[in-house]
Order: sequence, then structure tokens, then C-alpha cells
Amino acid sequence: MFTGGSLLVGAAARTDLSGPEHTEPLARSQYASLRRLLTLPEATPVYPTHGAGSFCSAPPGAERTTTIGRERAASPLLGAGDEDAFVKALLAGLGTFPPYFLRLPEENRRGPAVLASAPALAPLTASQVRAIRDEGGQVIDVRPVADYAAGHIPGSLAIPLREAFATWLGWLVPDPATPLVIVAGPGQDLGEVVWQALKIGYDNLAGALAGGMPAGHPAAVTPLLTPGWLSWPAARRTGRMRPAWRWRPTRDLS
Repeated sequence: MFTGGSLLVGAAARTDLSGPEHTEPLARSQYASLRRLLTLPEATPVYPTHGAGSFCSAPPGAERTTTIGRERAASPLLGAGDEDAFVKALLAGLGTFPPYFLRLPEENRRGPAVLASAPALAPLTASQVRAIRDEGGQVIDVRPVADYAAGHIPGSLAIPLREAFATWLGWLVPDPATPLVIVAGPGQDLGEVVWQALKIGYDNLAGALAGGMPAGHPAAVTPLLTPGWLSWPAARRTGRMRPAWRWRPTRDLS
């Protein structure tokens, strides 16, 4: 059985991704769908389309396949006594998700914009970046965390370039119309930044800071703290005992 986004491994698909007004009615429809699936033989293999940490799972799971018998015996949601209990349990397992999840289904129905050529980021001077930021733009720093901590444009967001870049961009910058300025490090693929942004409808890409950091920009620093430092008493963790730590570059505070 290919269950799509309904029956998942140890879970069921969340029902809040179409808007809050549809969440409970869809949860009740989900209950009816799962009851029908449970009439299949126990040995029936189940192949969902979501899993392994997907936002579409409530609660999230880590496995990809299962069987009807296994889910009937072990799934907490399927063990709910009746429809109301199932709906209560399903809704209690819903976590947060990036705001663009609510916007993209309609955009997908309309169809994507057609690009005439491979997109690129225009090089921007430090003064141009400041002007864009002062007019409501957002600076996105895609360098590794340690590089960002050592020196970054004040007010910029650190979203290191990796497979999950688009997800975090859509989560931290909820308005896709926001002009975006990218700060990258040597050797980082600006084309990958652009493609990931476009995948979630973020096409207001103002450009990239030419020359990277510092490129004439004043830099803020953020200390990177060790796990040992976090185990200190709360009064010390606040930094009140040694406030000079707050704005110094990365150091071992253990």
C-alpha cells in the first residue's frame, strides 16, 4: 500500500498545512482514512511518501517503511479510542513549520515562473548593502557558523549554506518580498544560494556583497560558547560576572 501523506511510520500526516480553519476537519477525515487502511491484512507493506524528519509528519518519525500490522499494534495515534481522542492526539503532536508551506500550494497550482537564463547575484558595494538594509532589506550570511561569529554585518541572519538552507530562509524571513543581500565566503556556490531561494518563491535577490566580509563594513562578533560553559551556575551563564565576554571573538570559556 502506497499511503501517500496519510498513514506514516508511527504517525500520520499533519492536517494544519492548509490553514488553521481546515486543521480539525481534515483531522477527522484523516481518522476515517486510517480506519479504512486498518482493514487491510496485517502483513501489507506500507510505503508512505513522508518520513525521516519530514515537517509533514505528526509526530515526526525516522523510518521509511512499515506494515499495517505493525502500525495497528504500535502507533500511538491508531491506538486512540475514538475519533475525538484521535483528533486530540493528532493536534497535540503538531509542531511549527515554515510559513511558506501555506503559500506554496497555490503557487504550485498556478505554475512556476519560467527563467530565461541561469539566475545570478549582482555584486554590491558596502554602501549599496547599507542602503538596501536601511530600506527594509535583510542581509543573509551563508558562511559557516565560526566565520559568522568571528565577524558579521550587524543585524544579518546566519543561515549557513547547506541542504536545509531554503527551509531556514523561509522560516526566518517570512515575507518573500523582502529584498535579500547575500554574504558568502570564498569558494561558496552563490548559484546554489539562488536556486534554493527560488525553490520557495524568494526571488527578490538584491545581490551579494562584493569581496565578502569585511569589504568596508563594520563587523559585529558573537562568542561561540562551549558545552562546559553552559554547565556553570545560571548567574555566570548570563555573563553578568564578566560582561567583557559578550562581544569578544570566539574563545574557550570552559
